Parts: sequence; C-alpha cells; structure tokens
Amino acid sequence: MKICEIFHAIQGEGINIGKPSIFIRFFGCNLACTWCDTPYSWQKDAADFETMDLNTIITKVESFPCSHIIFTGGEPTLFQDNIKTITDTLGENYTFELETNGSMPIKHDLWQTINISPKLANSGNHPYL
Repeated sequence: MKICEIFHAIQGEGINIGKPSIFIRFFGCNLACTWCDTPYSWQKDAADFETMDLNTIITKVESFPCSHIIFTGGEPTLFQDNIKTITDTLGENYTFELETNGSMPIKHDLWQTINISPKLANSGNHPYL
C-alpha cells in the first residue's frame, strides 16, 4: 500500500475534534485541487510515500497510545479494500474515521465517523456530483 505517513496527533475537525488519533494518509487522489494542503499525497512531482505491507502498518499503528484511527489522503476511498484489510486486522479495539472529498461511493460499513469535504468550483476540478 502506498502510504504517505502514519502519525499520532489530535483530530482538528469534525465531531471528534480534540480526540487523540492515529492518522493513516494514503497516496493518491482522483481530484487535483488548486489549494490542496497536502500535494505530496497525490502530485507525482511532489510525491512522498512509502510502499508498506499490512504488517508494517499494523506495527506502526499499535506503537501509538490511542485507538482512534483516521484514514485520509489524498483520497482514501480509492483504497477501500486495503482499508478494510487494515480494519479487519486491527479489530474491535479500534474506532475508525474517514476523511473524504465525497466524490466516490463508500463500499464498506466500517466507520463511526465520516468527514466529507466537498470540493466546489473554486477547487479547480470539474463537477463530480
């Protein structure tokens, strides 16, 4: 799996604001927002990711002192089967949150929280709704 970063931080948005969380940021996005704050998560010329296997991801996640995981990107809904593998492996001791641009259907019922940040005309993308 192409992972930009896995890190521990405090959730800064949505209903879980202030909650200690583990962020898993995937590389790849179906959009190209002109004002994106994480171009390394999707732009080829700014790409910064590591190909990680499941065991590496699980080991990293388990090294942090909390059990709330936020899948982000790029656009994490492009990697839903990979995410399901991760969540199935981690099991019920964790809660899962999705940060998405809302342009892709959600396939799996994994989420306690979904934060949708639609990209409007000012993003520079063609309409996707």
